[in-house]
Amino acid sequence: MTNRGQVISGQRTAAITTAALSVMAIASATARAQVGEWMLVSETGPSPRAAAALAFDAARGVTVLYGGTSGYVNSETWEYDGVAWREVQPVRRPPGRLFTPMVFDSRRGVCVLFGGYDSPNHAYLDDTWEYDGSSWTQRNLTGPDARENHVMAYDSNRGVTVLHGGLGLGGLRRDTWEYDGVQWRQVSLDGPGDRYGHAMAYDSERGVSVMFGGLAVPGGFDWLGDTWEWDGAQWRLASTTGPSGRGTDMAYDAARRLTVMYGGFNGSRLGDMWEWDGARWLINRATGPGRRSTSLAYDSARRVLMLFGGAGDFGQGTFGDTWEYRDGIRVALTTSCPQSGPATGSWKDATPDGLVSLIYAGNAEPFRIPGQYPCAGTLLLLGDLNRHVVVTGRANSRGRGTVYGYLSAFVCGGYLQALDHTTCQTSNLVRIE
Repeated sequence: MTNRGQVISGQRTAAITTAALSVMAIASATARAQVGEWMLVSETGPSPRAAAALAFDAARGVTVLYGGTSGYVNSETWEYDGVAWREVQPVRRPPGRLFTPMVFDSRRGVCVLFGGYDSPNHAYLDDTWEYDGSSWTQRNLTGPDARENHVMAYDSNRGVTVLHGGLGLGGLRRDTWEYDGVQWRQVSLDGPGDRYGHAMAYDSERGVSVMFGGLAVPGGFDWLGDTWEWDGAQWRLASTTGPSGRGTDMAYDAARRLTVMYGGFNGSRLGDMWEWDGARWLINRATGPGRRSTSLAYDSARRVLMLFGGAGDFGQGTFGDTWEYRDGIRVALTTSCPQSGPATGSWKDATPDGLVSLIYAGNAEPFRIPGQYPCAGTLLLLGDLNRHVVVTGRANSRGRGTVYGYLSAFVCGGYLQALDHTTCQTSNLVRIE
């Protein structure tokens, strides 16, 4: 056991460091295959909706949500910092829409949105908008024609937003466009056939945009199950096996270097999860909310996949909940709160034989570890009230550990989070109650 009671920042509190969690033992545990987990993290924030645009703003460390529908078309802008949703009120914003993708242009520090469907006016849209964290700006550009249910991904190596396909007047599209912040440029009519409702994400490790599935006939049931990759010069058919054909959503998990697909629709809603490693699709057995028309993004600061809302089967309505998928360390806590008494803290899926810190704070809000501490720059969800490393211990050979101790009633209502020193992954946030 090392670094017991080390302060990250804030005032030292004796009740925390000496009496709150006195370490008695690190217990072993039985083996279990390391599998990630979908966790419901919020049921407050944006109203229930489907087909909203979602992108992670890596410059500001927030996930941005725009638009969507729950029977009416929405034009709200929301931001999620890992703890809570906050609606922002820019003076100007795009007209309400659904089925529009949005990506974060990391080179210019803006979210880029194009097109979509304005259902009240039965109109396909062809406008380009950018959001810088405080205001939306419409770019008066000539580019792709009006469409919805197209896909976009941001190629961070080349600094361009890639767009493919969609549905517009006259039917489906198969064209590929790129936007560099100055102009749209059509770059291909070859490769994947006409489709809409498909999914695309950029694999920054291999430098390709990965595209899957979609629907080949408007309003039909010709669901596609092919996988394509775009390297900036040409499309390549990468696979015809793996997930069943569907309309779906994808995001690239940079920590695990995998393109992740979750759920979708192919006549009924789906709840399966698949991962593409560049050579094959592998199914992930983690159980999440079975949804269609969800919004999916990867939070690179916290190393989690984030899913918002979506819809059930037809007639079942829309959802307004937020889910996160974590593949790393997870923590659990049992206490005698609101009274003082024995407590058990445990973690699993940490790096085998690696160091793990359990960190306490009296409140919850985003905080980055300062430069003089391990995993500097990592985002915690712990506030600044009496923030402490309660204990640092070593996981066993299976990545597990358990701490037995005594918890003061003083810390009830606070929060606990674990940090894996090897990977710098953080655990779920646990309320002490």
